[in-house]
Amino acid sequence: MHKPLKKQRKKFKQRASHWCQSIISKIPGKPTCIFGQQKDEDCGGYSMKEYKFIDSRLCEISDSDCSDGLDPIKLHKTNGRRRTFSFCPKLMPLKHLKRRSRQRDALILHDSFEGFYISLLQSIVHPLGKTENADNITATDMIKHIQEVFQIDTETHEKCIGSAVTKKPPATVLKIRIIEAKNIKAMDSNGLSDPYCIVSVVKPKHSPKSSPKLSPKHSRKTINKRANSIETSNVIKTQTKFKTRHPRWLEEYTFDVTDLSKEEVHLYMWDHDEESSVMDAIKSLDAEHRLAGLRNIFRQIRQTVEYGKPVDDFLGKIYIPLREIPTLGCDQWFKLQRQSLASAVVAGEIRLKLQLSLKEQDETDGLSSENMERYYMLAKEIYKFNADKSEMVEKHSGPWNGVLSKTSTLILDQFAIQHGVSKVSQSVINLCVLLEYCIQYGLERSALQQALSLVDMATNDMETLNDLADMQELQQKFSLSSHELGLLEQCISLFIDAALHDLQDCPDVYPPTKPENLAIMEKNCCLDIIHSLLSLKLLNGNGSALSEKMIEKLTEKIRGTANKWMSDKLKDVIPVKKGAMRPADMLTTLKDLKTVIEQCTQLCYIKTEYQEFFKRFGLNYYGISVRLLDIHISKAVQEILQKLDEYQLRYQRYNINIVESSRGSLTLYLTTKKMIQVMEQSITDRDELDLINYNNWFQGTLIFWLQTFRSECEHRVRKALEMDPNVMKVDSLVKFSISSVDVLSCFAKITEEWNEINYEDPDSACVGVAKITELICDGARLYADNLHSTLEQNGFYDDDDNDQFDIKEKFCITLNNIEYVRQYLDELPKLLHWESTVGRLVTKHNNQTAGTKTLNTLKKLVKNASSDMCNKAVLLVNNVAEKMSEEMKKSMCIFNLLESNEEPSVDPLMMYLDSNLEILYKQLMAPIYPRIIHELWNALLRTIADKMETGAPSKYYQTLEEHLSVLTKYFENLGLSPIQMNNYQCTYVKNQLSSNSLSSPDLIREYYQNMADNVCTPDTYFGHLAIKIGYMRETHGKITLFVKVVNAVDLPGLDKNGLSDPFVTLELLPESIFTTSKSKKTKVIPETLNPKFNEIFEFPGLAEDVLTSNGAVISLTVMDQNLFWHDGFAGEMFIHVKSAREIPVNRNVEACPVIMLPLKRPTSSDATFQILKSRSSWDKISKKFITKRMKMIDDQPMRTDVKKSQTATEMAERGFMSIFSKISANKT
Repeated sequence: MHKPLKKQRKKFKQRASHWCQSIISKIPGKPTCIFGQQKDEDCGGYSMKEYKFIDSRLCEISDSDCSDGLDPIKLHKTNGRRRTFSFCPKLMPLKHLKRRSRQRDALILHDSFEGFYISLLQSIVHPLGKTENADNITATDMIKHIQEVFQIDTETHEKCIGSAVTKKPPATVLKIRIIEAKNIKAMDSNGLSDPYCIVSVVKPKHSPKSSPKLSPKHSRKTINKRANSIETSNVIKTQTKFKTRHPRWLEEYTFDVTDLSKEEVHLYMWDHDEESSVMDAIKSLDAEHRLAGLRNIFRQIRQTVEYGKPVDDFLGKIYIPLREIPTLGCDQWFKLQRQSLASAVVAGEIRLKLQLSLKEQDETDGLSSENMERYYMLAKEIYKFNADKSEMVEKHSGPWNGVLSKTSTLILDQFAIQHGVSKVSQSVINLCVLLEYCIQYGLERSALQQALSLVDMATNDMETLNDLADMQELQQKFSLSSHELGLLEQCISLFIDAALHDLQDCPDVYPPTKPENLAIMEKNCCLDIIHSLLSLKLLNGNGSALSEKMIEKLTEKIRGTANKWMSDKLKDVIPVKKGAMRPADMLTTLKDLKTVIEQCTQLCYIKTEYQEFFKRFGLNYYGISVRLLDIHISKAVQEILQKLDEYQLRYQRYNINIVESSRGSLTLYLTTKKMIQVMEQSITDRDELDLINYNNWFQGTLIFWLQTFRSECEHRVRKALEMDPNVMKVDSLVKFSISSVDVLSCFAKITEEWNEINYEDPDSACVGVAKITELICDGARLYADNLHSTLEQNGFYDDDDNDQFDIKEKFCITLNNIEYVRQYLDELPKLLHWESTVGRLVTKHNNQTAGTKTLNTLKKLVKNASSDMCNKAVLLVNNVAEKMSEEMKKSMCIFNLLESNEEPSVDPLMMYLDSNLEILYKQLMAPIYPRIIHELWNALLRTIADKMETGAPSKYYQTLEEHLSVLTKYFENLGLSPIQMNNYQCTYVKNQLSSNSLSSPDLIREYYQNMADNVCTPDTYFGHLAIKIGYMRETHGKITLFVKVVNAVDLPGLDKNGLSDPFVTLELLPESIFTTSKSKKTKVIPETLNPKFNEIFEFPGLAEDVLTSNGAVISLTVMDQNLFWHDGFAGEMFIHVKSAREIPVNRNVEACPVIMLPLKRPTSSDATFQILKSRSSWDKISKKFITKRMKMIDDQPMRTDVKKSQTATEMAERGFMSIFSKISANKT
């Protein structure tokens, strides 16, 4: 080392040793040197590199740790330049550091500076590769520039130049990146190729001529000269890319260079052949002799290329002399050459990136720390030199723009490339230097932006190498070392501290109503630069501490301004006085708090400019502000509600006070709920908010809300009726009055407010829904009752015998009002969300039974209210129908048919109905009109049934039946369904008319038809009779009817001894069909209840059509013979003649099956019998029939057998099969 330099260095070490030790003792933990670990005993055990660490880390010592009171962050202005941060050398007392310049400090502090300076000159004197620059900057210019930058005296500078010229150049390496190829020749049958490359650095024994191009064409003569005269270094092979003419390798390799002036890069591209290939030969090499084998194979390849003996298909070659590679490297396309002039033509180009650099002796984290330190030192001095020489700094016109001279740029680039500093590392170090300069002296924003863009560009270039197979290796080669990352993080951290020092003095960022404040803060605090720094991909997750620092400072700014704003808003709202509040104060407080919450709600709506501004730094602006609002608002609401509970308990007996305070608290509740809904858009978890418990805070006011709803509902209903005393329609287009509209608007407001309340607690929600449903139902009842009372007071039901009753408009409007209000009740399950509310209750308690009961209770409330309102409407309709029925009686002339000789007509009744039903159709609502039509139809049927004469001639009933048919069609046209019309009243009237319209013989036949159809065992059991019945055909359409009386069982005892003397009489009825047939009887079986007759009776000469005639029956009557008085009647049975089975000629009645039917005793309750009886006064046929049947009805002796009760019990318990068993036993 030069003697003057040695003396200065020693003197400085002695002066700085004591001060350094005092500073080091204040740094927690033993410092770690960024640039190396060599120790220097003259400096207390710390190397000069560790002094540089101290120099860069002193800024982290806090004010409390500095005993000399030095401020690590110092803001002041010097010479018109903004000095935002006093960098670490300024912390040392000037009496200990009177250095001429920072360049001289570096020269003194660093032991290897002389070596660094010589190596810098050597990179200029002995450049690696071909020197090319567009600005014609010579090596002399660069050397002179270096001397000016470091301010080296001429003597020392010339000595260093001599050392650089004579010093042997260090070892050199070639870095070659095989990127891709395009448009190569297709060698396979599929029109594609399977290319791979063989690459090596070759040293021919002769010196090739210089070529102006990197990919020269070689003559056959030149090729022949090179035969067997080659020395080959390591040979590498790329991966094979199958089935492509545009392969992409993205593979990088390094070759040692021994003679830069003579060696060449030789690249051969082959198409892989599955049968025999160079690749197979390479794979067959063993590990021990792999290197020698590769060289031999490469010689064979070269001979194959030059002598035309290919192994794989040849695709092309490239020869590049190393001395032709530019100093700054190259990245370009090279055209593939053929083997020789006589060989086949090749096609395509290959893209290579070539770069010569010094060989690194010691690698740590992929980059030599020594080279990085040297480049950092060089860049720092060059940037400072260019800044001091800039016109802006010299004239104090503004901060430096960060632009370097072309010579400085060339020196930096050439040094970085030759010393293996990647583009990424170079751009990062340049950025760090600019950040340090900006912190000390200030810098134009564009300079840092340009530096950041260069870092991003270098990073993106690295990311283009995205081949997954090589990604790990590439990341290791091109990622930053721990030293670089540490330097970058340190510079960013210092820049953030300096930039955000005045953050609290910037305009308020809350409330978010002034976006211009954000622009001011971004400009004053360089937030855009900080965001770009934190977004650097090179940090790769290591910048979390920096981001946290940034987040912490910005969060403090947001919280401070938000707390201040909220405190100002709420200071006049929260009551200070203790004790109960007066009504006026309570209402004012509720109103003011509601206003503040509404303002806060508007501020919670996300504005994109604020959200995106802070989102860049990982901050949720609205998430922070919302949590602060939540704290302030929740506290204020709870305090107000506590005062409200005291107020309502005090004034609970005074309805007006409760209504006013409840309205105020409800408005506050809804406003708070709205605010929470808006807040939830800004946070991920709503449970973080205190306001989510607002339901519990308002629990005490819920009962007063419901009380207020009921009070307002009743008041509105009564007020609506008072405003509508004459029940007038709202408009000609509607069919109801204004009172119903007012009532429904009241109901709608209550349901809407309850839905807005939307209580989250299932228990409270169910109680509230039940109470709301109940008060609406009660309001509907109240309206219907009062409306009905209004009609009564107006004399709507008063009788007026002189005038005809006609439908009035007021009646229709009243019915419409009731129906209009009633229909709203049907919508309550949907409007009040019964299903979802009850579902939440079931989910909370896991009790389906409780949910079912709750739902049934709600349905019952609505059903009862709806039924009560329908009853009111029905009462109105019934009264009107009764009044109209009286008019209908007057209009029905048919009822006077017996007293008048005029032809009856239904026209007057139709005219009356038309006039009134037209009014009903126009005035009534659609659901009501069918109901009143139905009620009129029922009233008409009742009128016909009541006024219809009995025992009249058939013509009377036939005429009445015709009129009923006309009325039926009339009401069908009015819209009544068949189900509504054919009710029990209609069926009764039609049956009466149909039966009375028949002649007496037809009625008698119908009577017998009914008797034969009834085969059920009567309640009072009189035994069974078994018979056989059949017929045999005769000539001329005649038949002979055969009846065999088999036996009887369980006959009633009619004699004193409990037995009977039974016999059976047989008769064909009615006489209108069987005019010539006579009755027959069996023999008498004395003293038995189970007689066996077994007698056959014939009825010959009967017309064959009796088999199909309705009412043609065989009457079998069981009588008890008495010797001294008339025979007693035991029972009878009827059987249809058509039930007889045809008997073949060769058979008899024995072939027919037994028919067993129960015996019955007739009564006079039959409808047909009553009609005939009513005619007996004037009709002989009816009189004869009635006289005969009355004997049977009147003469029914009591049974004397003791088993009568037992027989009945037997029939009930054992069933019909027991009787058959008894019959079989008797037969046996």
